[in-house]
Amino acid sequence: MVKRYTQEDEGVIDFEDFILCMFRLKNAFETANAQPKNLEGNCCFLLEDMDKWIV
Repeated sequence: MVKRYTQEDEGVIDFEDFILCMFRLKNAFETANAQPKNLEGNCCFLLEDMDKWIV
């Protein structure tokens, strides 16, 4: 995810892009933690679900 926000030619990330990246990462973790879990405590996702959350 960080590579998506990094400037290819410079190899650095702007502060604004860093904030956007952190927001999306936080949102991804919150979404994953809110999902139902099996008896072992693991989340199970469908590929379609991941497409909605990541994009």
